[in-house]
Amino acid sequence: MKTALGINVQHDDVLPDSVRSRLSPEFAAFYDANFLGRPAPNSFAPAVLQNLPASTPPGSFEPVVVGSERELLVTRKYSDPTLPAIPIVVYTPAGVAPEGGWPVTYNIHGGGWVVGTRHSSAPLLTRMCATAKTIVVSPEYRLAPQTPYPAAVEDCYDVLLWIWEQGKKELGADVTRFVIGGTSAGGNLSCTMINMLLDLPDAPKDLKFKLNSLCVPVTDVTANDPRQGSPTWDKYPSWTENAYAPLLSINKMMWYRNLYVPNEYQRLDWHASPMLAPSNFWASQPPTWVGVVDTDLLRDEGIAFHEAVTAAGVPSTLSIYVGIAHPSIGQSKALKEGKRFQDDCIEAIRAALWD
Repeated sequence: MKTALGINVQHDDVLPDSVRSRLSPEFAAFYDANFLGRPAPNSFAPAVLQNLPASTPPGSFEPVVVGSERELLVTRKYSDPTLPAIPIVVYTPAGVAPEGGWPVTYNIHGGGWVVGTRHSSAPLLTRMCATAKTIVVSPEYRLAPQTPYPAAVEDCYDVLLWIWEQGKKELGADVTRFVIGGTSAGGNLSCTMINMLLDLPDAPKDLKFKLNSLCVPVTDVTANDPRQGSPTWDKYPSWTENAYAPLLSINKMMWYRNLYVPNEYQRLDWHASPMLAPSNFWASQPPTWVGVVDTDLLRDEGIAFHEAVTAAGVPSTLSIYVGIAHPSIGQSKALKEGKRFQDDCIEAIRAALWD
């Protein structure tokens, strides 16, 4: 099979020996039991995937009990007000809130901008809520290809503004203690939210984050593609080294990218590719935590983001997890290294909000 760039790629479920030898025995056994022989997501029409019934992913814990779970609708302020309101789910810790309210974490789900809902990360987010003692808000942004870039950006920014303006009243949140973050495509959108606050003249300039929490983030949608003339397209060796990676091959990633940003030249927009943000933005980034996987296609995009904020003098922590796969933070019941990844992510958020 060939990618859009003419790169030959094996079917997603086939792991070459060169890949399998770098995976932990625990992950290899888990993969063989749960994914070997299954068709890749890019074998289906996106609408088919989007309409599958909700289920707990293989290897994931069930959601934990929190104080409350609320479904709300956010009225648009930044994007087209004639569009439907944006659904969110809000998890609140059990117990008595501290004076001033619980801190708040805005976590944006992954799924390649093509799949996923506000409930996709419930096992992670409910544990985050209970363990880090934070309100957690998860948005249901519009998905590609029905609504490509920048629809997801617009929706996530509208929810961010709502949390900032209404969070104290509607959620009992202390919005002065605020973390943002996300996984994969959600990490991409998290970085973009921060840059929009720096860029837009009417953005609330007093909104400051305690942390940007990034798990296996997409930070550059020009990666590995010279056609747009991006200065960073060839800066990510993991796109070659991990082209056959389990659960996110180059073929699958290109499928997601092509659906999300079909206009190739929009990929140079730094609201799509945070690595292309103006140089003067980097010193204004919040403290950052980046978790990447050594065998992940996107490994070096996360590392590059960490290096850029560090070079600008921003405190940043990079954690590298070994022998697992791109989505393994959500496979923490089955995988010790996935559990360590999840634990570290939650602890970084807890420390940023409470220490």
